[in-house]
Amino acid sequence: MERYAVIDNGTVTNVVLWDGETEWGGADQAVPCPEGVNIGDTYQDGEFIPAEPE
Repeated sequence: MERYAVIDNGTVTNVVLWDGETEWGGADQAVPCPEGVNIGDTYQDGEFIPAEPE
């Protein structure tokens, strides 16, 4: 299983473990991601950009 970021309009809305082989059931895009990617981060031009701390 690998980590995938679920992307909606350029924002990471979830991080999941997925085998990448079974059909993705979500309506949003799933992109392989490294450790450290979190909900609220931005995904732009193939890069993950950390969210600004609150």
